[in-house]
Amino acid sequence: MNTSAIQALDLENYAGMARRMFPTSLGLVICDFSGEQLASSDGSVVDRTILLSQHRPDWPEQVGDLERIDVDDMGTVLIMNLESGSDPATGFLLWWVSDVKPALAAEDLHDTLHSIGVCVRNELELQTELDTMALELSERYEELNLVYNTEDQVSIFREGHDAFRALVQNCSDYLNADLAVLHLRDKNILVTSTAALDSYDVRLVESLLEDHLYDKVVASRAVEFVNNDSESGESDAAPIPYRLMVEPIITFADQADGVLAIANFLSSKPFSNSDKNLITVMARKVAKIVQGSYDGLTGLLNRVSFEHLVGNALAGIRKSGGQHCLLHINIDKLHRINETIGHDAGDLIIRTFANAVVDELRDSDSVARIGGDELGILVHSCSGAKGKSIAEKLARKLAGVQIEWNDESLATTVSIGVAAMTETARDGEQIMKHAVTACEVGKEAGGNSVQLYKVEDARLMEREKNMWMVSTVRAALRDGRFALYSQPILPLKQAGRAHVEILLRMLDDDKILSPHAFLPASERYQMMIDIDRWVVQNSLTQIAEYLDTDPNVKPVFGINLSGQSFCTTEFLDFTLEALRASPVPSELICFEITETAAVSNMSSAQDFIAAIRREGCEFALDDFGAGLSSFGYLKSFDVQYLKIDGALVRDIETDKVNAAMVESVNQIGHVMGLKTIAEFVETAQARTMLGKMGVDYIQGYLIGKPIPLRELLDDMNARPALTAL
Repeated sequence: MNTSAIQALDLENYAGMARRMFPTSLGLVICDFSGEQLASSDGSVVDRTILLSQHRPDWPEQVGDLERIDVDDMGTVLIMNLESGSDPATGFLLWWVSDVKPALAAEDLHDTLHSIGVCVRNELELQTELDTMALELSERYEELNLVYNTEDQVSIFREGHDAFRALVQNCSDYLNADLAVLHLRDKNILVTSTAALDSYDVRLVESLLEDHLYDKVVASRAVEFVNNDSESGESDAAPIPYRLMVEPIITFADQADGVLAIANFLSSKPFSNSDKNLITVMARKVAKIVQGSYDGLTGLLNRVSFEHLVGNALAGIRKSGGQHCLLHINIDKLHRINETIGHDAGDLIIRTFANAVVDELRDSDSVARIGGDELGILVHSCSGAKGKSIAEKLARKLAGVQIEWNDESLATTVSIGVAAMTETARDGEQIMKHAVTACEVGKEAGGNSVQLYKVEDARLMEREKNMWMVSTVRAALRDGRFALYSQPILPLKQAGRAHVEILLRMLDDDKILSPHAFLPASERYQMMIDIDRWVVQNSLTQIAEYLDTDPNVKPVFGINLSGQSFCTTEFLDFTLEALRASPVPSELICFEITETAAVSNMSSAQDFIAAIRREGCEFALDDFGAGLSSFGYLKSFDVQYLKIDGALVRDIETDKVNAAMVESVNQIGHVMGLKTIAEFVETAQARTMLGKMGVDYIQGYLIGKPIPLRELLDDMNARPALTAL
């Protein structure tokens, strides 16, 4: 019976409606099924109802849907049953009338009271629904308040599982629990709240969870109750003097990874649905911590958590002294297994190696998966030399691991970089980079190696320089700090069309870096596709702006491509789409690829050139002669220009061998129908010699140093005579 809904009724309003219809109406009363009055419109009808119970003590049991009772000296009362489907325990509505004249038809009274009664019944049902909604909203508010108050405390992993402790204590506080327990068995985590129970009882609850409830809840993935009389399906665990509610922790891949439990004395009230909702919210919050701090494949800490641990370990050294060691493990050639056998096989290797590493280390050491095929280890109280010894032992153990996969035995090795952690380190990130650098140096030597980081090692210094440059290149791509430069390529005959080679520069603080400074590292770390995409897109954009000014002479623009780019269908698709979307005529674009890259990737180069040539673009084979390749290779590529390597051109005035080689390349090129371009032309004497040899174009400081592309285009517009010598 919803007494609050009945008390919220304005019966006087309904009584007024009745009096307007029948002036002899006295008022309305609501009684329960025993005849006890719950609400009334005025005092006079209250007294009459008391007398009614005395006059007809059996009236509640005899009333049906609607009944009229004439009471001596009190008038008439019409009684309607308020029972409904939503609240069957409401009672009766009584309408007291002082005088019922014979002219007043009984059916009119019936209809009138029934109409008023339906209104009362509907309002009661509505108020009951509103009360229910208010209760649900209050519960939701508690849950949201719980979520928001714990948000800042669980957003990141903190050493010592502080986040778990804060959350478990909040769970206990919000649910007014005598004890809250979080148990993640595989991660060796057992956290309890500040308890009203003594230490013996806390151990008793923990033991009950571990021995009787943990496996059951994890397997069923459903909440489990003990000694909670209001719930069915109670656990069959050994009886204890507490109520228990145990919720599963659902984390990665919809797996149950642990339990969160609440324990109360038996004297407390049973757990309610609201309690269950709140512990579910807290269990999800635990899952959030786990998913934010641990790797889903291996169950190890993830990179963010590991970086935090390394930073804290360094802070501990600075405060109390000592030395730790960091190991960076890279699984050799795992990408080949992923490509040839499948990622499922690769994942099995990662999990197997992760378990093997954990088994080999102490409980005080920390292991994390910090990349796709990379593990990180923080070894406490360990020197660099000792860390290298541990790494060598791990490498031998992992090299002997055999994994069965579809009747096939899989095995691979690891490369491990070792870096000592001392108080002189700048920060944790620097130490991790040292370990990565050492690992990659060993990996480049063939893998299956252990390398200790030493500051004086030249190989490590060069690797660190490359890694620094890679981060600089990434930042330049992100922040738009690349720039297009250019250099003219002019014909030695007036009939030829001028060319412009587009060059790339990187802006770093107040310096302008040439490609020699950043391209080697970019190639080593497979970043050339991103760079070449930027060059192609921005070159077409600037050329289109130049053509809009309607210059007198339209040069051919040379765009350099790396071997990494034209070997991929992804870059080919991008280039074709960019060319088709650009207003620049295809015949004004000449892509340049080096002889070495073309010969090293012959099939890919042939396919790329053929596809781009169908769009109308031209190709130049750059740095020809540098690779000392056979002239026979020239017949394999559909190119239109042959750029003679500058190392041969630079000294032709004094080096007869170079002069002969340049002349030979020029002659062969012409025999094959190619135009020749001599690079690095710096003197008038060299220009004269090249003219006599019949070279078609020259490029070098003699006719122009590299300048920003826009400046050169503006200059060519202003002085068209620059387009030919």
